[in-house]
Amino acid sequence: MLTDPYEPGSTFKPFIAGPALKQRITHVSEVFPLHGLHYVTPYGRKITDVHGYDQLAFWDVLVKSSNIGMSMLAERMGNDKLYAAMRSFGFGKHDGHRAARREPRRVNPLAKWNKYSTESVSPKGTRSWSPPCSSAARSARMPMAGTWSRRG
Repeated sequence: MLTDPYEPGSTFKPFIAGPALKQRITHVSEVFPLHGLHYVTPYGRKITDVHGYDQLAFWDVLVKSSNIGMSMLAERMGNDKLYAAMRSFGFGKHDGHRAARREPRRVNPLAKWNKYSTESVSPKGTRSWSPPCSSAARSARMPMAGTWSRRG
């Protein structure tokens, strides 16, 4: 159903990549050294991609939906900036859609995030629940840097 919350999966990646570009944490010509199908984080968590790539340019991390590339980017951002990026696009807030008013928006409070949150949020939007109609509206706001305008 359009109003039932779900974890957005890989459609969430642009909501992290955009703010990372804006904050100059990465740049469009950066190449990420992925080294294949698996990546082990500094604290030992294993991140996997469906296809193994030796390296991918920033845009290809998005196009190929690389969990590894997004995890590497998220590690540089840190939880504070990841959380701020999510909130800047309205995740965890009511977005004003009448059809979605019944359902809660959920983003865990930053105080509940830990080192595992970094790689959970960035590739798949885990820890973020949103109805499809709200996610579609957020995607439409992407070119406007997350701002929302209502026609009068």
